[in-house]
Amino acid sequence: LEALLGLLLLWEGRQGRRPDPQVELLRSRIVDGFTNPAFRIEDAVDGIPYCRDYLRRCFQAELGMTPVEYLQRLRIDHAKKLLQSSSPRRSVGETAYLSGFADPGYFARLFRRLEGVPPSRFRPGLGWEGERGREGDSPKLP
Repeated sequence: LEALLGLLLLWEGRQGRRPDPQVELLRSRIVDGFTNPAFRIEDAVDGIPYCRDYLRRCFQAELGMTPVEYLQRLRIDHAKKLLQSSSPRRSVGETAYLSGFADPGYFARLFRRLEGVPPSRFRPGLGWEGERGREGDSPKLP
């Protein structure tokens, strides 16, 4: 019973804890480098004194996604902002590169998977242009 109580107190104490400084360092490095197509998570992890798998698990526990998923979401959210800006109108390839993707094809596939619509159909104001161009067709954006 004492052991169970001890575990419960330990778990409760972790609920209000501060973010792990190593996780915050990795998150900061990702935010700083995400628009660079040459940026890699492996480079961001270098010098952090945690084993890579442990750091990934800690990152996921604190942010609800892996470092790779976080990087992808940052890049896609940035691309959405670029696509929604009315001027200058950018091509999908240019948007991909400015958002940190070296491969426009991969960008388009990932964008469609995460947003439910290809980047070429994403439009200012509506967010996306549905089959009939109705605003009610738009997916829920985060």
